[in-house]
Amino acid sequence: MKNAMIYFILAFSMASVYCYAQDLKINLTGKEILERTIKYHDPNGLWDNYKGKLFEVTVFASNYVVKETIEIDKPNDIYLSTCFQDFGTLKRGIDKGKNIFSLNDKPDIPEEIKKNWGISNDGIKQFREEHYGHFGLPMVYKKSGMTIQDEVKVVDFDGRKCYAVTFIGKPDLTINSFYTGEQILYIDVNNFSMKGLRWKMPDTEGVQIFAGEVDINGIKVVHVKCAFDKDGNALGSSINLPIPTGN
Repeated sequence: MKNAMIYFILAFSMASVYCYAQDLKINLTGKEILERTIKYHDPNGLWDNYKGKLFEVTVFASNYVVKETIEIDKPNDIYLSTCFQDFGTLKRGIDKGKNIFSLNDKPDIPEEIKKNWGISNDGIKQFREEHYGHFGLPMVYKKSGMTIQDEVKVVDFDGRKCYAVTFIGKPDLTINSFYTGEQILYIDVNNFSMKGLRWKMPDTEGVQIFAGEVDINGIKVVHVKCAFDKDGNALGSSINLPIPTGN
């Protein structure tokens, strides 16, 4: 836990990220790099039948804190987010195609909380896509319907040489509007691990820095993420932690 918090503090202190293109010859396409990244993060090919659970703490720039567990069970088509907030325990998820939600185990939720926490048919589905990405972002991108660009650049990202792999999401092709726009995944040229993400959507643009990894049921999950807007202002940071078996 001590090392995790050190990563958290160091990553959050970064105010900006610089990307410089390198004039290097690349013999790999975007799809080939993505496959190697999937192999790095999911070395045993578990994703299609994956079950996993993590605990995430997110601190927004406003100092608002969100604490939640995220659980996915792909064989049984179950997704569940449980948020532990001052107003109570909020659950939202999908069980075999059906949306489920509750506040303190009761189905009645005030409209303001519903609005702020995405408690709607589309909102819960978008959160599922986002939370699937917490476990297996490259695997999710592969099946998102986004188009992977063949052309790849090598850039300096957060002090490392990384492949910049671009994904373009068009509303009529993606499986969810969450993937609309352009997203660039930064992948370490040495071992094909993910180091960051840049997104350009119709109404928002920013970058995430990744630091460290934790093993969660056989998949290498990003440990710490720090987000900044396009002007370098901090949006927030989150840390992912494994939950002991049986909890």
